[in-house]
Amino acid sequence: MLEEPQYTDSCDVPEDNEQPEPDVSEYAHFDKSTCQMLEMNHGIFQAQAKAAQMRKPVPVTFRFDVTTHMSDLNNLQNNSDGAVTTVNILNAARAAVCQSKGFHKLVHEKDGIETTLPSGTCYVSDLRIDDATNTTGVDLALTCNQKERCLGAYCKGTLAGNESCSFDEEETPLYVLHAGTQFHSDQGRQVHKMKDRHIENRFAKYSDAITHDIEKCITPIKGGDQIEYVSPHCLMIEDQQQEVRMFEDKGDWWSDIAYMNPHQLNKGITHSLHEINESEITCKKLKARLDKMKEQFPDMTAKKISYRCHKTDHDKIMDGIRDAVIEPLKNMLIPIKEKPTLEFKLTPVVQTSNVDDDRNGANKWKAYLETNKGKTDSGRATISARCTLRFVGSQ
Repeated sequence: MLEEPQYTDSCDVPEDNEQPEPDVSEYAHFDKSTCQMLEMNHGIFQAQAKAAQMRKPVPVTFRFDVTTHMSDLNNLQNNSDGAVTTVNILNAARAAVCQSKGFHKLVHEKDGIETTLPSGTCYVSDLRIDDATNTTGVDLALTCNQKERCLGAYCKGTLAGNESCSFDEEETPLYVLHAGTQFHSDQGRQVHKMKDRHIENRFAKYSDAITHDIEKCITPIKGGDQIEYVSPHCLMIEDQQQEVRMFEDKGDWWSDIAYMNPHQLNKGITHSLHEINESEITCKKLKARLDKMKEQFPDMTAKKISYRCHKTDHDKIMDGIRDAVIEPLKNMLIPIKEKPTLEFKLTPVVQTSNVDDDRNGANKWKAYLETNKGKTDSGRATISARCTLRFVGSQ
């Protein structure tokens, strides 16, 4: 595993300071020309990340409700799923954007490209409860079934007498709506808050790491313990005097991680350049960049760059970046067109006890169900919530 300070981005250090670069002596076991290539990529990658961080994510706020059924109390208790409300955040976000701009848009896509929302990727930045009512006679826990994207931090207290709560302790609720609750808050009670800068800075740097499978760029070298990584991002330019430089419009994140962690590449790293066969290019974005480069530098030859390093060194880098960046971002970020809904659940929170009398919450709940059996006005819980999504990246 990489050491935390080495692979984390600038959001984990003081905001006014850049991530400290390794000392020159740590590159002593690197091939000189390869080190120059990595350093060249590092400058482009950092400039690209800073430019991306300057583009502030667009917040979109909408409201929705979570309720229980009027006459389904038995199902609420006996169904482990509780009362589940599905919220289509794609439709809600589109409606919120249209409302803020003062128009009603029936067509939200053109040629498969989203035309209403700022981008196709977002995360739940803030969730608040504006209004809540609970007349069911029992406390209800509010949770999100996609808890990695909307995690709660509410701990339900346990009464004395060896009593415990009925819900799984790992499923920390967003909020517990106590029996008899009825409140309104103009500002809203905040039940979820994401550290925006933490996500946005990492996405600005490593968006390619979560949208493209890097394993497709890795090839094991036969007869040895090395791997070859062919950068899908970097385009090299070679002039007629065979001078090579990097096309300065996009850097490569894997190469930057390698550059910033020379102590992890114990067996060194080498590079080589290869002619680009345009007929083999399937990525539209890469093809567009290649055409742009040819337009600017018609007399130069485009080449791709590959790096070779020991497999164990590569595994160290990937373990670190996967645990610290890729997996957390994949869990928190929502590809809103592919996954347009979130599910919110209300589940009874009953206290169980060794004391078999009216103090036992489970007995109280059973008695309440029996008393209100068959009634259509036996109580209901409703929550009006306000959600803010923040959209990162571009279409």
